[in-house]
Amino acid sequence: MTAVAIFDDNGNYVMGGEKSLQLRLTAPTYETFLNAGVPMRAEYTVKPGKYLVRQLVRENEGGRISVRGGMVEAPQ
Repeated sequence: MTAVAIFDDNGNYVMGGEKSLQLRLTAPTYETFLNAGVPMRAEYTVKPGKYLVRQLVRENEGGRISVRGGMVEAPQ
């Protein structure tokens, strides 16, 4: 499961979303994903400005969680 949350420049929640992925990987493919990651794409329409985008990924079987975040600027 992956979830995305977008916050405005003042830290207010703007929008977000959630997706579930099911991967059935062989051992070699699993190793490749561990090193390269899983490409994902999501599009959100926001007003021009600066935003903090945070993404959470949770593994169903092991329950491990990873979180990343970064600032982005939506141009006018």
